[in-house]
This record gives sequence, C-alpha cells and structure tokens, in this order.
Amino acid sequence: MSQPTDETTQQEPAKHNYLQYDNMKLPTSAARKMAASILNRYSGNNLSVGQYRNGKLTYTIKKTSEELKVRFDDIVKHLIETRSFNAKTFGFPPLFSSWLDSDEVRINMPRMKDATGSLNLKLPTPFPNFPLIPTLENEGMLFTSFQSPIQKNILKLHKALVEESHKIMDHQYLEWLTDMRMLLNECISLVDITLHQLYFAAQYKLIPGWQFDLDKLGRRHGIRISDKFHWIGLITGKPLDNARDEVDSFNVLRGIRNHFNHFDPPCVAISIDDAADWLNRVPKIGYLLLKIRSKLEAQLTQDLVEIMLLAIVKVNPMIPVSFRHKQGIDAGYASSRW
Repeated sequence: MSQPTDETTQQEPAKHNYLQYDNMKLPTSAARKMAASILNRYSGNNLSVGQYRNGKLTYTIKKTSEELKVRFDDIVKHLIETRSFNAKTFGFPPLFSSWLDSDEVRINMPRMKDATGSLNLKLPTPFPNFPLIPTLENEGMLFTSFQSPIQKNILKLHKALVEESHKIMDHQYLEWLTDMRMLLNECISLVDITLHQLYFAAQYKLIPGWQFDLDKLGRRHGIRISDKFHWIGLITGKPLDNARDEVDSFNVLRGIRNHFNHFDPPCVAISIDDAADWLNRVPKIGYLLLKIRSKLEAQLTQDLVEIMLLAIVKVNPMIPVSFRHKQGIDAGYASSRW
C-alpha cells in the first residue's frame, strides 16, 4: 500500500494562543524600588531609592560577621534582565523569612520502630509553644508553612494560562478554566495565610514588642478580610496605609474567586479581555504582600519577586484588527455577576 503524500496528509491546525506576554522590558523604576526593598531587609536599613542612587556605588551588607559589598546598579540590572533575584549571584543568603517561609520536608522510608514503638519525624512550627507539631511516622510530607508551594504554583499557573491559552476555544477548555480557578484561589490564600501567620506570631509572642489584644483583634474566623488587614497595625503599630491599589485588585480577584467557588449567580461569561485583566492583577497581589512584609520587617522570597515582576499579559485575537473596541460594561464577565 502506498504511503500518503504530503498533500494528502491531514495536518493538525496550528494552535492559536489568545493571550500573550508582552515583551516590554521591565521599567527601571520598578527594578530600583525592588532592589531597595531587598537591600533594606538584608541590611536592616530603611533607605529610599534616591538615597541608594545618590550614595556611593558600593554598599556594605552585613551577613553575620562577614561583610558583602554590592553595587546598587548591579542589582537593578539583574532584576531587569531576569525578572527575578538570585541571591547566590551576589553572595547573599537566600531570600527568606525565617517564620513566614518556614521549612518543608519530604520523606520516603518505610515505617521504623525501636523499643518504644514507631519512630516519628517532627517539624515544629516557628511559634513558641504552638499546640500543633506536624509529625510523620512513615512516607509523606511535612510543612510548617505553605507559603512556598503556593507562591510556586501561582507562577506555574500564570505561565500555563498564557502559554496554553489556545485551550480557551478547544476541547481542553476545562483544563484552562480549572487552572484559572486554582490561580484565583491561590492568590487569595497566599494573602490570607500571611495574615494568619501574623496573628499566630503575636498570639504566641514570636516577635518582641508585638501586641496581641484579643478584644481588638477578634477571632480569626468569621470576620471580614478588611478586619484582618487591620491586624497589621494593631499588632505591629504600622498600619497598612499605603496599599489602596493593591487591596483593590485583591478584592476584585477575591470576588471572582468567590463567584467561581459558590456560583451565585450560577452563570458565568469570560472573555479573553477578562482573562488578561485578571492575570494582570496577579502582580498586584505580590506587591500587596511586599507592603505587608515591609510592615512586618520580613524579607521577600525569590518567588514573590518573580510574581511582582511578571510580564504584562495582552490579548491576541484570532483575527488581528487595527482597532479593537474596549469591552462594554454589559459584556464579558460583567454580564454574569450581580
């Protein structure tokens, strides 16, 4: 039997991604602000971008008894080129908060016993006298904080939703939609658990000088998220008074998350314009956490830096047009919410 020729071979149609990352370079101003935040947490200083730029080109950062010297401009260049911050490049310790970004352990071993019974692996939380201690006696995983897995998942999902956006219009639409629902959940969870960790840090007296007044703070559950944001000022004495835009984006994503979890109303419409808007709000979640951590005097993580520096997502219609009208207020997702 003759083999089919190239002309008769049926080829799978090319996949069209309806979303794309903009290749615009990271603005220098954003990189400078990020560099200043990172250096301030390493050094314990509170210097502005202007102070870093107008000072000497070389700065000394203390690492235990060792001193590290780094050029501010080199860090800025590194952030622009990589949209990340690799601490090893500059000889710094890893970007890490010892109590927000705590340990995780995975073990793969059969159950072992001694004279007293099964041997347990315990991983205490950073909070003194905390009543729970994650424990394993056979194969499994231990976490004292879920910050790192969520941060990594946000980056993974954001990339997948853009680079696999052809699924929006084909038989794999459910995979794309599930990833979007997960991303929205992860963004809200990351903020929520940070606030809960703050609450526990105050309750179990982890940080000297922090206040814990149950009558003012209230219980952790059954309260509005706006009340949880007030915990920051009540505990640290430094209210979250500089994050209006970031909180607005958080509330937008939280409202969509709630709709997708409860489906009240039961209908939903999602345009590629909506999807791009939601994805472009994700970096604001990173910046919200930056501002929260600055009030807590806690360092960032490399993953949080990458979340903040995610490239802008733009729509990519199947048929390009010279001018595309802005989506109306009664179309797309807006048409399916109360």
